Parts: sequence; structure tokens; C-alpha cells
Amino acid sequence: MYRRWIYMCLIFYLTLETSYSQCYDDKPCECHCNCCSTCFGRYCSSCSRQGWSGLTANRCQRNNIAYNQRTNQISTRWDSRNAVDEDSLTYSRTKYEKNPWIIVNFDKIERVKYMNIILSADVGRYFVYVRNSSNKNSILDRESLCATIQIHRIERLDWNITCNNDKVITGDQVLALKETSDGILTVVDIKVFQCSTGTYGFLCDKMCVKCLDNQCDGFTGVCIKGCKSGWYGDRCDVECSSDCESGSCDRYKGCTDCRDGYNGVDCNKCTSGTYGKNCSLKCVNCQAGFCNNVNGCQKCWSGFYGPSCNKLCPEGCRNDECDKESGLCSAGCKDGYKGPDCQQPCDSGYATCDTNDPCISCVDGSYGQRCERICPETCGGNKSCDRINGQCHECIAGKYGGNCSQSCSKNCFSAGICKRNGECRSGCINGWIGPKCDKKCLENCSQCTLSMSEIVCERCAEGHYLDSDRKCQSCPSNCLSCDSKSRCTRCKERFTGNLCGSKCNVNCIDGLCEIDGHCLFGCSNRKHGIGCIEDCRDNCVHCYNGNNCTRCLPGYYGVYCADNCYKNCYNCTSFFNCEACKAGFYGSDCQNDCSSECLTCDSADSCTSCRESWSGSSCQCNSKCADECGNNGKCWNGCKGSFYGDYCDTPCPSDSCEKCDQTFGNCTECTKGRHGIHCDMDCSGTCLESACDIAGGCLRGCVERFTGANCADQIIPSKSTSSTTSYVYVVAVLGGLLLVLTITLVTFFVKRKRERERTIRMTYQTVRVACQEADHDYERVTGNECVSREPDYQTIDS
Repeated sequence: MYRRWIYMCLIFYLTLETSYSQCYDDKPCECHCNCCSTCFGRYCSSCSRQGWSGLTANRCQRNNIAYNQRTNQISTRWDSRNAVDEDSLTYSRTKYEKNPWIIVNFDKIERVKYMNIILSADVGRYFVYVRNSSNKNSILDRESLCATIQIHRIERLDWNITCNNDKVITGDQVLALKETSDGILTVVDIKVFQCSTGTYGFLCDKMCVKCLDNQCDGFTGVCIKGCKSGWYGDRCDVECSSDCESGSCDRYKGCTDCRDGYNGVDCNKCTSGTYGKNCSLKCVNCQAGFCNNVNGCQKCWSGFYGPSCNKLCPEGCRNDECDKESGLCSAGCKDGYKGPDCQQPCDSGYATCDTNDPCISCVDGSYGQRCERICPETCGGNKSCDRINGQCHECIAGKYGGNCSQSCSKNCFSAGICKRNGECRSGCINGWIGPKCDKKCLENCSQCTLSMSEIVCERCAEGHYLDSDRKCQSCPSNCLSCDSKSRCTRCKERFTGNLCGSKCNVNCIDGLCEIDGHCLFGCSNRKHGIGCIEDCRDNCVHCYNGNNCTRCLPGYYGVYCADNCYKNCYNCTSFFNCEACKAGFYGSDCQNDCSSECLTCDSADSCTSCRESWSGSSCQCNSKCADECGNNGKCWNGCKGSFYGDYCDTPCPSDSCEKCDQTFGNCTECTKGRHGIHCDMDCSGTCLESACDIAGGCLRGCVERFTGANCADQIIPSKSTSSTTSYVYVVAVLGGLLLVLTITLVTFFVKRKRERERTIRMTYQTVRVACQEADHDYERVTGNECVSREPDYQTIDS
């Protein structure tokens, strides 16, 4: 047995001596397991070797750099070295001190981020710092603080620590401290972790095998010397793309020279219709899915050709298709063109042609040997017809027949839509039958069929029923539908009964009921029952039966609406559950008074409605405010009517004051007949219509014989003025007499002249008669001579 143990120890020693000093490439890491060979049938079964921990998968690479380091503490009750021996059964402890502490000292400056501290903790706050002992001015501040924790009960604390904000702190001391006015610090173990070369992470389980010389930061994994070939990134963990031209990447930028058709740090394949070097070229006029990332477009859109699809196919190519390389029309010529390159147009009216046949088909809408005739207007679709006989290929809507000259029946269900033979496509409207819907059903029949060439009714129109002879008879009055003259199946609104002869109960909601008398929407008017004839209980607004109220009058609650709501509650569902308060109260129990200006409110400073003469969100505005007011109730834009003051709550000085100054209250506008700053003085009686301004000045002038701004000056007539007035009077009288005399004389002479003209005309007539009797062609005027002109009345007058 003794020899066996010696043999195993020898093997263990040789394994340590021949193991790798670090984790390098794909080789095993240096072993720090409890057993580094096959011990007891297992290999690296745990990381229990003192000073080391981590994972067995990579041979326990996490090193406790605090193991067996020098320690000291504020005072010693139990040895401070027990805090770094990795023995859970030993511990260090100070005496009762103010803010007791313990320090772990390193031989050199270390980088610290991860720790584990086991404490026998009690109520208080614990701190962990990392500091530099060579700095004489070193203090315990936020920069050196690694972690802190508050304990609320006595416990054994196993504290895994990552320094605040995931930061790394440098120093040669770790200090643990308890904040207390008088207490002890008991530490079972302090461990400070670092990873062996080639590993990183909290458990040192991650490998930095792509870093040069496998050297990386033990906390972040960032490679220190750079990346191995074919890798890039901070941790050299991103593989360089195989499409990178040189096969290697820049440490931070990735690939800087990709092959044609690829781009970016990862040499991603060109997308979004791009191709070529660095994806700098763009496919144009290219069909979706045919832009090759290296060579560009492989299939152009219709109408384009060429290596870059930037040339237009000839205009005459059918479907705008041409060969990508040559540009020749690949599907032949389209209608209207001919020739090898489809550039020659067909003769007018020809749709298709070629070099040997000038007219293969006509353009739409034409027909004939030379396409010289026009298709009928009733042709549908593209208006085309048969080239030989001109029959339409299809008809416009509503027409049918060989030449689409006949109209579809108006009785077709789909608004005159029929087949080419005139049959309705979707059947007939009610009351008609037959393939062409040209046979009418019997009177009042909405649906019928043909039986042995005889029309038979299947269903009657509304308000009629089918009798035993298959004829439609009228339903009883007030019936919407029935199945016989003695049984209605549906009544008009507000009627009920087998013959719909009775009206619905007045207590039915909206007066509507079923044919059996049941109210359609329930009862109203506080009634219940089948006919809504039974009364609900007192205080019950709506009920299903006499013992089940669903809605109570305000102020009552309960199944029977017999219980009173709390005193200030308007409506409630129980004594302590008020849904709405009475006016002037608010709160869950309606015990709080609204402000005096509020009619209703939902809080002390939020009114939902205001009492008369108040407005605003808090009813703070007097209704006499001309516009809005502030939160303090002061009116912003003056007052309405005869009020003034900041709050428009002071009336103007008198009833005669219609408006007054908003600050001092002096009247600015009085009622008619009053003036003064208080409108307390009457306007002067000498003002016309007693109208004066605020200062007493007459607005519409003065009464007779008064003048001045206030009409206070009386006008006194003088002597000279009297004589002048008499003179003017005499002149006016004489002028009037002279005017009368002139009119009389003119009238006399005009009358005399008219009488003289009348005498002359009578004489003229007598002479004319004498001349005619003497058989003369002229008229006698003077003496015995007859002249051929009528008398000159001017001459006669003279």
C-alpha cells in the first residue's frame, strides 16, 4: 500500500513537470486540478487544489492571488492569516472597534475585478476597497471602492464580488471594512481571482487561442499583441471572410479588400441590386433575382438589352422582348409592325402583317378584306369583331345576339347582365321566371316555377300567403307576414296577437312587443311581468320581478331598493359604496364639502359644475367677467355691464351708470338723460331729447332760442334784427303776388292763341271743300286762287 502511494505521487510530480505552462492553441492548458492524471478512475474530477478554482473542462485556470498572502487588521482576536488560507473552518476576527478592518497585501501592483469574501456578518454595512500602499495620500474614496453591501440580519455571507460598474482597479492591497461605531469584523476567507495566461472571464473558462502568443486580458479577453492570421476583432474571435482578397484582415477594421461582388468588413455578398468591386455598380432595368453580385444583370426588363441593360429594344418588338446581346426581337413583331427588326409599320388599319402578307389581321374595331369596315358599337371588350362577317367577339353589358343588337331583360337579377344567347346569368328578380326572365309570376307572387308549362307560385310577396290553390291571398290587417288568413307570423310595429289585432302594452319599452305579447326590449314605467302590468316595488325604477330590482331611484339601494344611501350620497350600490354625491359634496363617502362656488366637484380644487354666477375650472371666475380669469379669480379682460373691480364683484355707483371705470368705479356711460361721474345729475332741459354726454354736453343740439355746449345760453332778438325781418317779409309777399300775376297773363295769352288757331282751321276746311266742288286738284287759300300746299300757320298767324 505504501509503495502504491509513492508511485502515484511520483506520477503526479512528473505530470506537473511535463504539463504545458499555459493554454496554447489546441494543446491542453496547464493543469491545476486536484489530480492531473487518471486518479481513482477519473481525470481532473474537481478544482479543489488550494489557490486554484474554475472549471474542470479547462483544468481549473482561475488563480486566487490572495492565497497565503500577508495580512494585517486593526486589532486581533483571531489571527488575520486565517482569512487567506482557503479553510472554511478557520476565520480571523478583530476586537470591538469603530469601523474594524482587515488588509490583504500583495507583493506587487495587481489588477483586481473579481473576488469572493465569506463573512460571519451581522447587521451593518460592509465595504471592500483596492488601494496602493505606496501612495501615502491614498484615501478610501469612490475611485478605490470596489463593492459595498448592507446586511439586515445575522448570517454567514458568501459574497461574490464584481467591482462596481464592471471596472478593474489596480493596487497592492485589498481592504475589507465594516461601518460601525463599535463592533467586530469576522472574515472566514478572502479570495482575489486572476486567470492564467490564455484564459479570461469570471471562471477563467474562456480561451483566447486566436490571440498572438495566446495573450489576452484576463478580465475582458481583449488580445494584447494582436490576432493570429485569418482573425480580427478586440478578442480576435471574428474569422476573416474567405472572400477577403488577401486572406487576412485588419485587427480593427476587418477585411479592407474584398473580392469582386463582396463588400464590408465581413466581405458580405452584394445586395440590393449592386455588384462588382466593393458593390459599387448598380443593376438597372434588371428583372428581380437576376442581378449577379459579380457580373451584374443576367436578364433585363422587357424593353431593354445590352450588357448593362441600358439599351432600348426596337419599338416594334412584341411584348417589348428582344435578345439581351443582339437586341433582335425574340418574340416577333407586335401588331402594326413588320420586317426583320420590326421597324417597318403595317399599312393603316392592319393589326398584323409581314413582308409577304400585308394584312394578316385588322386592328381592334375594324374588319373586312382590307380592314375598311367598322365593327358594331355594341361590340364589347376591345371592340373587336370577326374579320370576315363582322360579328362581335363579345358584347357590351346589357346586349346579346350575333351582332349584340338585342337588349338583355330588365328582369335579370344582375341589372340586365345576360349571356350571349340572352339567358340571365344570375337568375331573375322576384316576380319573374324563365331563362330570359320574361315570364311574370302570378299576382302578389315573389317566387315561382314552371311545372308542365304552367307557372306555379312557390312563395308570396310580403303581406300575402299561399292558399291551397297555390294562389297568393292578402294577410289580415296589421300583419307583415302570415301562413293563413287566421294566423299571422309577424306583426307590424306595436301590434300583437294571432291576427295582430291588439296593440302592445303601453308599458313596453318603445311600445314594441313580440307577436305573443312579450315586450321586445323589456318593461318601462316601473312595471314587470309578461304583459308589463305588474308594479315594481317602491323606489324601484326597473325590475325583472317583484323581488329583484335592477335599478333604484336615487338615494336607495338593495335588491328591494328599500335601503337608504348615506346622507350626502345621491346614488349608491351599498351603504359604503357611493357612485355619485349630492350637489355640493365629494369624496368616497361624500363627506367633504365642495367650495361655495361649486355646484358639483370631484375634489377640493376641481369643480365639475358651478353655481349660478360662477365659471372656470374651479368656479373661481365671477360670471360678470368679460372673458376668462386667473386661478386667483381676477378677471383678465374687464367686466360685463355695470360692475368693476379685479373680481367684477362691485356694482357701479348708481343704477343710472351703465358702464364704469374698471379700477376706480367712475361712470363712463350713463343712461339717457343723466350725466356725471356717478350719473347722478340730469341733463339740461334745453338739450334736444334730453341727450347729453358724461360731462353734460348736449349730444343732439339745443331747443329753440338756446345755444352753447350745454345749451345754457339763451338767444335774445335785437331791434335791427326785427326790422330786417319785417323787410324780408314784405319782399317775400310782393314776390309771391308778382309770380301769381305772371302765371295768369301767360295762361290768358295761350288760351287766346288756341282759339284763333281753331277759327283758322275751320276757315281752311270750308275753302278746301269749295275747291274740291270746283273739280280742282288744289286747295283755295286766299282770294280766288287755289294752291297745292297746306296753309302755313305761321304765315296766317302773322
